[in-house]
Amino acid sequence: MLTGRTMTEVQTELNRQLKTKFDFLMPTSVLAFTVLGELKRKDKEKKLPLTDYAHGQMATYLKIPKEYYDRMRDNEPDLLAANVNRWMEKRPAERRMIRVLDGSCRAFLSDRYMPIDNHDVLKFLLPAIEDAGCQVVSAEITDRKMYIKALTPKITGEIKKGDRVQAGVLIQNSEIGAGRVQISPLVYRLVCSNGLIVNEMSTRKNHVGRRATDDDLTDNGIYSRETIMMDVAAFLMKARDSVKAALTESVFGKIVNRMRDAADRKIEDVELACENVTNRWSLSDVEAQALMKRMINGADSSQYGLMNAVTAMAHMDVTDYDRSVELERIGGEILFG
Repeated sequence: MLTGRTMTEVQTELNRQLKTKFDFLMPTSVLAFTVLGELKRKDKEKKLPLTDYAHGQMATYLKIPKEYYDRMRDNEPDLLAANVNRWMEKRPAERRMIRVLDGSCRAFLSDRYMPIDNHDVLKFLLPAIEDAGCQVVSAEITDRKMYIKALTPKITGEIKKGDRVQAGVLIQNSEIGAGRVQISPLVYRLVCSNGLIVNEMSTRKNHVGRRATDDDLTDNGIYSRETIMMDVAAFLMKARDSVKAALTESVFGKIVNRMRDAADRKIEDVELACENVTNRWSLSDVEAQALMKRMINGADSSQYGLMNAVTAMAHMDVTDYDRSVELERIGGEILFG
């Protein structure tokens, strides 16, 4: 698995972000979109440039095909501004949650979006990781998500002679609508540093809550942090139990047994199996070639070998942390598929 940042670096960055981020709720009727791709209140001068992800959310919300939206953004910004402003005027009674970080609009969301933030997830769940005797071995904050991976030396197993695995847990969250809060069992293969994420045994929480009201806002329209914590604290308390559950001998044992069975399950047509994985999970051409090469060089034509070929790609063939985690999840889906 990719190493990412240290926990000290993650906590330092989260503390920095806490000082510069805020959320506010605004009806679309008071918002304007500029030719420079910025969002502003019609009665204010301050402008917020949109991130690429927020532009995508804007396109989805206004039902403008993303390809056409991007074409206008690149070549006809006047036309894009006219389209966005016109379609926002068609929804004057609707309110959007606008998430701001470092002076940019990083998310354009529904007023039912529950802002479960990385800082709070870590504050509530890191003690559970430490209480379980785990060590954080990999962590990262990307533009889309936060990831915390931890392993425990207390729970280990052997798939076949010399091939030992270790139990762990992955905690992930997105603050911008790019994913749920998710707590997943993580299995680490000691012989090759591959990580496997098991979706089938994950605990998930969507960022959907009650519709925000004016009582939830401060005088300047910013979402009250006290209100946010009242809504999310109960869930995060329960999430501690999910961390503990992911690190039990019973959960780990079920995964190990599945891996042992997969090691005995031979694949008759390796090329076809690689093609199926490529098509089902939309691997890029480069990833598809890497997968086939790893299957040939690995000389393990079992379901277990296919799973390991994908998880090896996650830390040897990609450098993007988000994509690395996605490949580790695909490995888990191959195991339980």
